[in-house]
Amino acid sequence: PERANDIGLWLGVNTLLSRLAVITNAYLICFTSYYLDRVVYTFAFPEDPDLDHYFQFTLADAPPSYLADTNFRGDPNVPCKYIGYYDSNGERSRYFWKLLAGKLMFMLAFEHVIFLIGVLLDELIPDVPEEVDLQIRREAFLARETFGGTGDDHSATVSMAGRAPDPLHQD
Repeated sequence: PERANDIGLWLGVNTLLSRLAVITNAYLICFTSYYLDRVVYTFAFPEDPDLDHYFQFTLADAPPSYLADTNFRGDPNVPCKYIGYYDSNGERSRYFWKLLAGKLMFMLAFEHVIFLIGVLLDELIPDVPEEVDLQIRREAFLARETFGGTGDDHSATVSMAGRAPDPLHQD
């Protein structure tokens, strides 16, 4: 095994996976929960802060043409409703497009805030802990003292094995 300076290619893989995770989580928050639907509703209808009419608002009436085409056998005086933001013709309502725009803006803002926090943490937290950096500098100092020579004759004659030569067998 060889000593490596860093984790190499895995740093890029880890970064890519973490960014995909942020985007996926932002998408899940926006499009699988009703949290943003309720928030946009409270902004669109400030007169209903308690969301008393929210559920009724989320229901769309089935278009009469659909009921005629499907041989609807129910009471014609009872409306057929389903969850969705559609107008009376079965087309997406204007509110749907406002809600979609709000969700996309939230998704972009959320992911950018998370990425900014990641960059700030990258800059604030050192790559090498202070204790490890101190130990590396200490080892480098000891290596210079042992092998590099400090100016005195004895340190220049120290062999690479770390032993001084035998004074009795010098030429």
